[in-house]
Amino acid sequence: MDKNNRYNYSTGNHNVAYNNPEFMTVVSMELSKKMGRSLNSGEQRYVVNLIRKIDEDYLRYRKPADVISSLTQVLLKKLVNMGNCPPMDGTEQIDMHEKLKNHIGTTSESDVSHSIYDRAYAPEKPTTSGTGNISSILGLKNTIDFVKQINPLSLLRKKYMLLDSRYKAAESTTKKFIWDFSNDKIQTNGTVNIVGQIRDIISMRIFPFRLPYSANADTKQKRITVLIDEFAAQSFFAHEGRRFHIMCKTDIDSTFIDCDTYFQNNGVHEFVQPFTTFNSITVSFANPLQVIEFENDNDKCSADYFGIAPLTQITTDLDHNLNNGDRVYFTHFDINAIDPLLVSQTQLNNIIKNTVNRQNGFLITVVNSTNFSINYDTSAIQNPIADLKFDVFYDSKRFYMPVELTYINPIEKLRA
Repeated sequence: MDKNNRYNYSTGNHNVAYNNPEFMTVVSMELSKKMGRSLNSGEQRYVVNLIRKIDEDYLRYRKPADVISSLTQVLLKKLVNMGNCPPMDGTEQIDMHEKLKNHIGTTSESDVSHSIYDRAYAPEKPTTSGTGNISSILGLKNTIDFVKQINPLSLLRKKYMLLDSRYKAAESTTKKFIWDFSNDKIQTNGTVNIVGQIRDIISMRIFPFRLPYSANADTKQKRITVLIDEFAAQSFFAHEGRRFHIMCKTDIDSTFIDCDTYFQNNGVHEFVQPFTTFNSITVSFANPLQVIEFENDNDKCSADYFGIAPLTQITTDLDHNLNNGDRVYFTHFDINAIDPLLVSQTQLNNIIKNTVNRQNGFLITVVNSTNFSINYDTSAIQNPIADLKFDVFYDSKRFYMPVELTYINPIEKLRA
């Protein structure tokens, strides 16, 4: 089967959608409504026998709503013409294919064959008769449950999120990366955002991504596994205590590792039972079974504003393991307040503060294992904070992991 079209219609899907008691009951209900009474036992057997005679391939690409409507019209005409006295043994010969052609033709309306699971073709809202309703006959709670039986993909929706290690939560480690989940547009450090409500998640797709190079990720296996802790209950359970959702094929590219998620099931992991919701995302990587520990991607640092002016020298608490030309980002750099009457100097201090904290960061030149310089002159600063420690993040240790979540829309309405 084409991995990119895995929802194509199959005979197994057809049997579930049409050749079963639930579908026959729906057709019988429609007939009962139009006739204004319940079908007698002979009529019920007649309906069942004629539906069973339909070649399943003939209905393979039909819209469920069309099939229900057309079958109802054909069978109603037969019952009326026979004066409600169909052959009790169900032996009457009738070419249902020819009858149905008058109503739903030989192909779909667009002349393109569609799966009954194509979300663009949702069934019409089922009706009830005087003899009962969907809940009492099929054991279904509502119209949404009906669609899940006949055309489940019509209820599926997708949301996307980007796991960016620069904005991971503070409690993250070099082995586990954590984000708090937020369903609004307010983006802060430590969060990953999806706009809108999302629940009943049935599958997850991880797109190809890059990881910073780590020696213990560079193995002859050339495989890395990805685990999201919040969904670990439905994952692969391997030896050595490792669980995972996706196995990637890897390729070393200088200081990064390219991870091809399409290597396994096109990057998709399906859940047997939907996950109702989640409050955080916790990701770990393994090689493929031993959890990978990456180099530290952030640190505390201090600045020497004057020593090498017009450059600024940065000193990190730990070895930075950076190279010339690497990019760094600073946050929480600040300056003491000065006399507000010194308008020009106040403006200059604010410019220095905002520039150091700028979103685009700086390219560096390495001085030694704990020092590097940036091409920015801070020597005009007035009243700096003594022994100030602020945050630095290393872009060369950063990764971005795009994730697609497929979920059941709980408020989707059927087409009238």
